[in-house]
Amino acid sequence: MPYPEPNQTRTRPLEIMCLGLSRSGTESLNKALELLGCEKVYHGFHVAEARGHAIVWGRLGFAKEAQHESPDFSLFTARSFDRMIGDCDAVTDIPCATFGPVMLQAYPDAKFILNRRTDEEAWVRSIRQTLLPMQTSWALLAHVFLRRRDVLASKMFRCLLRTCLSAHGWTPDDAGSKFAKQI
Repeated sequence: MPYPEPNQTRTRPLEIMCLGLSRSGTESLNKALELLGCEKVYHGFHVAEARGHAIVWGRLGFAKEAQHESPDFSLFTARSFDRMIGDCDAVTDIPCATFGPVMLQAYPDAKFILNRRTDEEAWVRSIRQTLLPMQTSWALLAHVFLRRRDVLASKMFRCLLRTCLSAHGWTPDDAGSKFAKQI
């Protein structure tokens, strides 16, 4: 039985968008924003925890990836994102970072932080040690399947990560892009 798709509406303004890739301080930023008074911060962890979110984010990611170099901003409205983040006043990590330019258009009054790691090779090592094992672990995939999660979540995550890397200007010659092709 499929999960119901999220259908939240905006209950508070989206004030802050941290549009950096995973493993670039996103969890620390999440905790800092909470300490500074943000009531709810959406982080990549929420995709796995919230029923139906992976499906909607995945569809948005596939649509963005299909448009590649010239996204149709009219397809990515605040309402598109509010379905998942409507009760949040800040966002960090992917999948939100995947949609940086279109989210900036959708939420023009929000402030944004572009957090990144300056040592690209250290970032790639960090991804390989943390996120890659989550995507290639049979035990984890079995756990996800047995918990009745949508089996497309892994493919959607990969699509979102590839899209996010390209949105941040990574080229095929970059170590990060070479890594992204592996997943």
